[in-house]
Amino acid sequence: MYRRVVFVGLGGSGGKTLRFLKRDLRRWLTANGWDEDREIPKGFQFLHIDTPTVADGKEAEAPMLPDSEYRGLVGNGISWPAIVSQLDKRLE
Repeated sequence: MYRRVVFVGLGGSGGKTLRFLKRDLRRWLTANGWDEDREIPKGFQFLHIDTPTVADGKEAEAPMLPDSEYRGLVGNGISWPAIVSQLDKRLE
């Protein structure tokens, strides 16, 4: 029996791992009779969490995840000193 699975990748390496995992899952499904034009079943979900606003690492041999499967934790134009300042305020 199949179960729902959520794969979560943290950081750049975690995201790259998810991309290869999703690619290989699609290959396995196709090899086992799944129409290659169909989406991966909704029971398999992927989430890449990283600091950049937009996913990076396009040099890998596996396709990028869609934007809906990426969560960037830092907004555009925010500098490292600004992040440190915000964290320091939370310690107070």
